[in-house]
Amino acid sequence: MKIYTTVFLILLIIFGFQTATANVSQANVTVVPSQTNNFATFTISSTTGNGNTDLNANQDSIIIVFNASTNVPNNITPSLITVNNTSVNTLVVSGQRLSIVTPVNIAKNGGPFTVVIDAGAKIIPSHNLRLP
Repeated sequence: MKIYTTVFLILLIIFGFQTATANVSQANVTVVPSQTNNFATFTISSTTGNGNTDLNANQDSIIIVFNASTNVPNNITPSLITVNNTSVNTLVVSGQRLSIVTPVNIAKNGGPFTVVIDAGAKIIPSHNLRLP
């Protein structure tokens, strides 16, 4: 498991039931609109780093953890989230944590990935900027 902190969230990559070590580049996060108290679209882009395994479609997960002051609803329709322009089929929401089973393969060693969470997910961002 790899843990990476951004301004708004923590991004984790879980490789199914395998133990794997790899790096992920610092995530680039865009939030639109940027004002608080509005539903926002989150675009989170990163690349895989040096590792020994790819992320496998419908098996491995990308986990996003929002800070405590971001309003995350209990239920989000999975199709409101995409990974590399492909709709997500499996999503688990637990508090501030979204566990997204990637619908696409993502290559190790520099494989780019972009997660987009549509404003229809009704997540209201906080702009209290702090790193855990």
